[in-house]
Amino acid sequence: MGAIRLRPVDAAGLVLIHAYRRWLSPRKGFACPHRLLHGGDSCSAYGLRVIRRAGVLRFRLLMQRRFAACRAAAKVIGRETKQQRRDRRNAFRDNTIDACAMSACDVPSCDLGPLDCGVADGAGVFDVGCGNFDCACDFG
Repeated sequence: MGAIRLRPVDAAGLVLIHAYRRWLSPRKGFACPHRLLHGGDSCSAYGLRVIRRAGVLRFRLLMQRRFAACRAAAKVIGRETKQQRRDRRNAFRDNTIDACAMSACDVPSCDLGPLDCGVADGAGVFDVGCGNFDCACDFG
């Protein structure tokens, strides 16, 4: 399998995300709220994947959506009691969470549809509908 050819702007985007992971993320605690609440990739891992698959031009729109979902996840986590947090962690550890609810479908569809299988509401309830998205879309 050959190496993927990246445009210089895409390579620069990857370098910036790696720099963020190396120098900034450790200072804030390595904890992406989206990953903590839903499982799956952190926002930086998702950003790397988006650039590799879709390029830096689509990255901006897709990351705006992802960061909005991450902010919503941070609000949900901020309102959790210690028992709710413990129950969520145990569910991930015991692998009793639906794979779709864990954001297995957070790859954007070809038509740039929603990034996540569900959208957080104010109470932290998620409406899962992964069957509506083509998570295996090839961005070329």
